[in-house]
Amino acid sequence: AEKILFEKIFAYELVPPDLKEVFRRSKVIVNATPVGMFPHTDDSPLALSEFFREGQIVFDLIYNPLETKFL
Repeated sequence: AEKILFEKIFAYELVPPDLKEVFRRSKVIVNATPVGMFPHTDDSPLALSEFFREGQIVFDLIYNPLETKFL
């Protein structure tokens, strides 16, 4: 479900089957979950690269490790 936060900024609940399309349409993707944080560094909220496209900004709030599986 789409939630309008500001005039041109939207937040989406990320649930299948719409997950792939929401990611592909997004310009900025932020992982604000603890998924992938030490000691669970092999975990990722999303592992399929086809969900992303050229030119997107992807940010992970995880600070340990510095480079996560998600990134």
